[in-house]
Amino acid sequence: MAAKTKSGKQSASAKRSVKSWPADGAWVSADELVEGIVRLLRGAYELKRKPGPVPQYVGYNIGASELATQVGINEDFQANMLEYHRERNRDVLDVAAYKLLCLGIEQGRRLHAHEVALRTRSSECLESELQQFAVLVALLSNESSSEHERRAAMQRLKVLALAHSRPGRGLGPLKAGWELHLPKECDLCDRPAIWRHPDGGFRCDKCPTPKGGSS
Repeated sequence: MAAKTKSGKQSASAKRSVKSWPADGAWVSADELVEGIVRLLRGAYELKRKPGPVPQYVGYNIGASELATQVGINEDFQANMLEYHRERNRDVLDVAAYKLLCLGIEQGRRLHAHEVALRTRSSECLESELQQFAVLVALLSNESSSEHERRAAMQRLKVLALAHSRPGRGLGPLKAGWELHLPKECDLCDRPAIWRHPDGGFRCDKCPTPKGGSS
């Protein structure tokens, strides 16, 4: 953490020591990122290299993208690679800090992919629910719709409204193989059917759907 005064604010010297990321979104070289962390560690600790080989690393390896251009973590601490780094004025701490940066890059890549997947799923859920809403509104607007169809449509609209009255919740996409259907009655009760399966079967929003979860 940066040094803070008694008021809890960062001191002016601490603010000046921290660099700002490029305003144009440009990336920063790995060497520059690692340099500051290594300098901090060397200033905070009296580090002394133990004799002998570097202990075996037990943990995740760097990502596939990084492995395409460099060796893995344990390989980078073999005698021949340490000699390679030594010729370039890098010691074990420099190499370890760089590998830690690579792990952070892979973790960030995976977090980003997860976030994209969640956004895609949310978009698909919204599109599905909008389609359902359009069908229901069209049915209610049609003067030739029967009273049974209108009651079923109103019931489904209430289900949609209830789902969205809870923060962060919605109905989501329809279960695989199921589509919105209104004119029939449920096979298990006398309520209007909301779901129909191509293999046969009609269900209301209360009764369980066969072999595939509930509505």
